[in-house]
Amino acid sequence: MGKTGLKDIKNQNTNLIMQQIMQARSISRIELAQETGLSPSTVSSIVGDLLGKGII
Repeated sequence: MGKTGLKDIKNQNTNLIMQQIMQARSISRIELAQETGLSPSTVSSIVGDLLGKGII
């Protein structure tokens, strides 16, 4: 089993958030944190990145 780096973890978390957004269509950052088990600050950071890139 290989090492999991921070970039890999962020990619996994981003994919998890994207899956939740696609399923729910409309979901708040707090709901994303509750549904994914990620911290609110992690969710806000990832959502901010996705918004900045125009993905969501």
